[in-house]
Amino acid sequence: MKLIHFITSLEMGGAQAVLYDLVTHLDAQQFEHHIIFIHDGPYRKTLAQAPIPTHQLTGFISPYDALALYRLIKLIKQINPDCLHTLLWSANWLGRIAAWWLGIRCINSLHNNVDQNGTIRTMLDKLAPAPQQLIAVSQEVKESYTQFHPTACPITVIPNGVDFEGIRQFARKNMLNRPDLGYTKQNIIIGAVGRFQPVKRYKLLLETFKLLHTENSEMRLLLIGSGPQEQELRNKANALGISQFVRFATNQRAYPYYPLMDLFVLSSQKEGISIALLEAMSYGVPPVITYHSDTHPVVIHEQNGYVAKTSKATSFAHTLRPLIADTSLRKQIGSAAQTTVKTRFNIPAMVAAYEKIFHSQC
Repeated sequence: MKLIHFITSLEMGGAQAVLYDLVTHLDAQQFEHHIIFIHDGPYRKTLAQAPIPTHQLTGFISPYDALALYRLIKLIKQINPDCLHTLLWSANWLGRIAAWWLGIRCINSLHNNVDQNGTIRTMLDKLAPAPQQLIAVSQEVKESYTQFHPTACPITVIPNGVDFEGIRQFARKNMLNRPDLGYTKQNIIIGAVGRFQPVKRYKLLLETFKLLHTENSEMRLLLIGSGPQEQELRNKANALGISQFVRFATNQRAYPYYPLMDLFVLSSQKEGISIALLEAMSYGVPPVITYHSDTHPVVIHEQNGYVAKTSKATSFAHTLRPLIADTSLRKQIGSAAQTTVKTRFNIPAMVAAYEKIFHSQC
């Protein structure tokens, strides 16, 4: 079966990690993969090493103009796939139009709640042809989509999974030690991984860290990612007087950094199922997350992590304090977190679910 996977960006991110795991774990005897992308990023090199053929989509003025759509249609026709699988909003929208024009089946993967797309994108979604199948990474993402699109096509929930052993192999080959980054054994390292953009609420995290560092001078904050807010966040850390205790690791795989962390934090306003969260938990790093609801699809409060239903630094800091103060509690929660990922959010289960969809739809 020949598949085209069309994704908006190959920057470091959860959807990109899912795509990489899919194309490298689906049976090579059954599936042939081609990847089309709009915005370049580090995953292009990673995919080339797989090796998976990649094609960048460009237009005359922008990658979203009429020429880009024409080139997309022409490229899909040239590859002649059995199915088009798309990820992230721009690729989902353009892919649906191209698939409709060519008369091929289209599967959209949804990684975020629809209300994060904004009014214009939600309106455009209603105008585009419907795909034959939708895949949502969580029940909440599914419910978000059906709220805005009640007559949508079938939606299957497939939780994200992580390569439990693959992550460890990568980390062992690229081992980091605390002294490499200027950390000591006494430091308590809070880590966060993700795009530097407003929805991740890193400003809230910096304000929270400021409160915690005032109470304990051994606290350190490690931010791994890249994005448009990087300089703004650096300026924020400087304004708070904590810049010397905050390290930015940009455009790098997070795997080697997880073993250094005492706590993993996720301060997003909304998120599907964060790949970074699953990766950190797979290492036994206890997670502390902010969330808008009492029920999170992965983290159960005080069992395999801590959940703060807040947008205030004081409340977020209050949730973090028990784990900062108690090493044995961190080990207990971290062990439960690791078991959760190993049993419920693993690669084989995720890949098998996608394979079933591809066989039924293509």
